[in-house]
Amino acid sequence: MDVRGLVAVLENRGGYTPEVYMLCEVLLKARKVQKEVKKEYAREFHKERFLAYFRVDGHWTETEIDLSSYFLTEKEMKACFIEAKNEYKTDREGRTHSLPMG
Repeated sequence: MDVRGLVAVLENRGGYTPEVYMLCEVLLKARKVQKEVKKEYAREFHKERFLAYFRVDGHWTETEIDLSSYFLTEKEMKACFIEAKNEYKTDREGRTHSLPMG
């Protein structure tokens, strides 16, 4: 598994057994990946997760989105969420810009 995949497994809490998480930690440590690289992959993972949340209208439900992360701080997670939210809004406005108002 590549580094991006290992980071995705560690960021996907609750989807795997503890043994899988431990193995991913060991593999990442053995590859001596820089902290910033792991953080960048974590940002990419969460940004896609947040975009999916908006695309399926999760923001209109009562479910609260999980802002916990293995590699990112709470502040970094909030920034990632805001970035995804802004990207979603821009994309949505671009798609609906030429629709007639009615």
